[in-house]
Amino acid sequence: MINGELRPTFLAERATRLRARVSLSDLTEAVRQWMYLAAWLEERGLTSLAQCTTAVWTAYDQHLLAAGSSRERVLEILGTLTRLWAFDQLSARPTGVSRPPWDELGADDYLPAVSSAGSGENASEPLAEETMGPLLVWALRMVDDLADDILAGHTDTKRLAETGRTIPSTPAGQAALEA
Repeated sequence: MINGELRPTFLAERATRLRARVSLSDLTEAVRQWMYLAAWLEERGLTSLAQCTTAVWTAYDQHLLAAGSSRERVLEILGTLTRLWAFDQLSARPTGVSRPPWDELGADDYLPAVSSAGSGENASEPLAEETMGPLLVWALRMVDDLADDILAGHTDTKRLAETGRTIPSTPAGQAALEA
């Protein structure tokens, strides 16, 4: 993975943002995830990547989800594991790790559905026009009625900030600032 790169056909088949070579931080994260997988496999008595069948891959995926990882995080981890399989295919001595099911089925079909919670999208129902109309009228009226006070407050804030910036740092300057 350090000296080689993924085949262009591998990248083209997936039509994703995968890169043929990864950055040092991505390389570090991929190896870390491979180590986590190796420890998980060892706990289950599996000593070879060749023993990673579809059932094992699915169990590991479920383990990641059960550990509280978000769908997005699990998707990132599965990407590093797909790279493991892809680089095994390029190796002079492949281990025989099987193709991960999410690579065949697609992550969206393999992982739980995306929830709208925490996705950045506003899932709330929009307010009715009958509610928004009066709120906007009152907001505009407040700005119109209080415009002079708002502008005076802004001017005073600027004056105070300038005074605080330019006044000497002496007891007399402190008294002037407080006044």
